[in-house]
Amino acid sequence: MKCPNCQNELHEVNFKDTVAWHCANCLGFLVEHDQLEKFHKEPSLNWLDVELWGNPEKLKVSLSSRLCPADSMPMYEVDYAGMTLDVCLVHRSIWFDRGEISKVKDKRNISTAKRNGPRPTRTASTS
Repeated sequence: MKCPNCQNELHEVNFKDTVAWHCANCLGFLVEHDQLEKFHKEPSLNWLDVELWGNPEKLKVSLSSRLCPADSMPMYEVDYAGMTLDVCLVHRSIWFDRGEISKVKDKRNISTAKRNGPRPTRTASTS
């Protein structure tokens, strides 16, 4: 498969039981839909599956200039928390440019923290 960003060859990488495709040139990752939950090892971090596909009325989708590595069909740009991710709507795979996985995870953790409210602070007891 070819990288949708720079057209270099993608290489399969394994993170224990998870498979993704990596571009050694631009450092992007392609994660297929069925691997998203496993990618973060915890069901509570299945943030992309819930956020992107759970609320179709909230999706902002536009045609991307990038092509799906699996079939060379056009990908779509999906607005997610102020970032633009490239998604194949047929395969539901997501292309992450360098650093985007961390950014999406950070944004999700911030929104979860806001939803759950502030954590109580501990004070040291003196005896």
